Amino acid sequence: MSLQLSNFPKFRADIQSKETQLVPLVVLDDYYISTNSQAVTVDGEAVAPLPILLNVPSLKESIDIDKRNFRISSVTLQLSNFTYDNVRFSDRVGNNSLIKNVRFIGQAHLLLQ
Repeated sequence: MSLQLSNFPKFRADIQSKETQLVPLVVLDDYYISTNSQAVTVDGEAVAPLPILLNVPSLKESIDIDKRNFRISSVTLQLSNFTYDNVRFSDRVGNNSLIKNVRFIGQAHLLLQ
C-alpha cells in the first residue's frame, strides 16, 4: 500500500508551498515531544508538546519490494532531561516509555497563539 498524498490535503499543501516548515512530533506513551512547544493538532485534537527533543529523529528503514514490506529498524532520539514545568522527563515516564509513533507536522497543523 502506497502513501497517497490526496488523502492528506493539508500535508500536501504544506510540502508544495514556497516555504516548508516541518516539525518532528514524537509520541511516547501519553506524551507528545517536539523540538518546540508550539501547540499542534493531532487527529483533530490540540496538543502542547514538551519541547525536550534536541534534534530531528534519525530513522533507519528498509523496503522489500518483492514481499512489499516496509520496516523501520531503528529510531534515534536525543531528549533533554532538564526540568520542564518543574518535572524532569525521566520522572514523568519512569521505566514505562515506548515509542508509539514519530510524525512530521506541517505548518497547517501548527496552532497560532
